[in-house]
Amino acid sequence: MNLKSKISLFRNYIDPTPVMGITVYQFYENIIYCDYEDEITQIRAGNKTLKKQLPGVTISGLFTKRGNSNLIKHSGFIAIDIDAKDNPTINDWDNLRDTIGTWNEVLMASLSVSGKGLFLVMPLFYPHKHKEQFMAIEKDFAAMNLIVDPSCKDISRLRGISSDPKATWNSNAQPYKKLLIESKTATPVNNVVTPDVAKLISWTESKVGLFAKGNRNRFITQLAGAAHRLGIPQHEVENQLKQYSQNDFTEREILSTIKSIYANKSFAR
Repeated sequence: MNLKSKISLFRNYIDPTPVMGITVYQFYENIIYCDYEDEITQIRAGNKTLKKQLPGVTISGLFTKRGNSNLIKHSGFIAIDIDAKDNPTINDWDNLRDTIGTWNEVLMASLSVSGKGLFLVMPLFYPHKHKEQFMAIEKDFAAMNLIVDPSCKDISRLRGISSDPKATWNSNAQPYKKLLIESKTATPVNNVVTPDVAKLISWTESKVGLFAKGNRNRFITQLAGAAHRLGIPQHEVENQLKQYSQNDFTEREILSTIKSIYANKSFAR
């Protein structure tokens, strides 16, 4: 988790061009010491039209313009919304915030702008698999009878400013590691990352940076080379790393790189 990662700040809900980049902690401070208390008080009293005039951020990254195709870099975080309309049986949102705010994988928990709902910020272990991590989070919350807003799977989703002096913050939050992969038959299946490969992923990120354009081949090469040296079976590495495939960085390319590394004796122990 990198608390110095930047996210984009937008003037309001309508303007698609960011004003500047800030950190998630700076956004948290804006929630605690809110400059829009009057407007939010009016919104909570029923004036919903003011909401679009408030500033917001894209928790999941830095953008040139709001929209998934304009992502500069993923922040490593995701915002999760729990709304009153989807969870009508919840009456005490303050208590729910204080409870969820203690969870190991929650960096921040705050009342929403309406005061009847929560939004959470969670660090992701696989930010390049944003959608798959969201689906796992969605499933985990559903198991606790909490329905999260499905729009949170959108990387460029805007998170508006709120006011909550009691919002929680946990600088020791642990990245969420679960993935939920959709099979070709569209049936979601759990994909478990083995402990050895999970450790190597963290090590690789510390050595060469995150899996991102311009760094993808280096990332796979570094990780697969280390796995080979440690004696991790090739099939296990292939099974884990093919999750990194993208439209312009295919599974075939990834498997070819791994095969080449495992055929090269200089990578072996």
